[in-house]
Amino acid sequence: QAAIEEAAAHYAFYEWAGVSNLGLSVTSLTFNIAQVYVTFATPGLRRSIPMLLIAGLAFSDILFNVDRLFRDCYQVFNRKLMGELMQPGHYQVYCQMTGWFTCVTNIVSVCTFGLCAWERYVKVTRPLHALRSETLLKMYIALWASALAIASLGFLGGRFATVPSGFYCTVDFSMVGSFVLSAIAIPSPLYASVYFYMKIYFRLKSLGESRVQGHEATRNEAIIAMKMLTIMILFVMCYVPVTVWMFWVFLDLPYCDHPLWDISCALCVGAAGALTPLLNCALFESYRKAVAQRLPFSAPFIRAAESMLRDATSTRTAVSKALTTMAGIEEEEEEGV
Repeated sequence: QAAIEEAAAHYAFYEWAGVSNLGLSVTSLTFNIAQVYVTFATPGLRRSIPMLLIAGLAFSDILFNVDRLFRDCYQVFNRKLMGELMQPGHYQVYCQMTGWFTCVTNIVSVCTFGLCAWERYVKVTRPLHALRSETLLKMYIALWASALAIASLGFLGGRFATVPSGFYCTVDFSMVGSFVLSAIAIPSPLYASVYFYMKIYFRLKSLGESRVQGHEATRNEAIIAMKMLTIMILFVMCYVPVTVWMFWVFLDLPYCDHPLWDISCALCVGAAGALTPLLNCALFESYRKAVAQRLPFSAPFIRAAESMLRDATSTRTAVSKALTTMAGIEEEEEEGV
């Protein structure tokens, strides 16, 4: 009886996080499936390379959340942690398998961000060499093959390992191979993305206020690039706790094994998948209209959000004009004095 009560108290500490993670997994899975469906069901979006790239990102999120959904359901409905539902040896094997799978989907996600940045850079600087959908499919297949190879090499030869924890199978960042793969190999496409977006920014800045037709087209393509950069920033922000925890464990600092690290990282990673489709809907008008058309039940929510956005924009414009007027009046009074 004492052991049962102890196990129940142990799970109670994680229960709120387990339910929250289950909600995030279901939400993320639903939103990303809807995004892939809307993209490929709408001819205009299906011909848009940026939309196809974002759909590819949604596909990797779908696979990532399938694993999360299984684990979260298993724990929530059994009211026990995964490690208490399996034999220790079986749990270790499960952790290695899910760790490998998570590594693959994460590599695909960050490489997709790198591909987005490179595609925008080519479109802005060399419009005649724009990426075609047929080429994109080949590159995406190569990207998945590379992710599978890198993750496999990391686990087989790079001493990359996952270890059981109370709530989640976590990467053993104390191992050098795990740290190198997580701090260098996986984020490298993000470093490349930053380089390409900086080149796009300086290109956009060099155009200034030019109204030449070609420059207008370039400026529009650069604006799309900045929107895609916003999506990448959201992804990076949601993975900040994981990055901090990684260095914390590698340096063996105090409280590196505290369960709150585990819980907060799992919640933030889950939020990334749930918020990204919403951000896409807010940033891209064509996608937003397609969602309202293909998923009619979402139309009232989209109209309400657009109305709130217009009201906020109008308020900001009015406040800006009022402040400018007040500043002008003060300058006139000072000149009169």
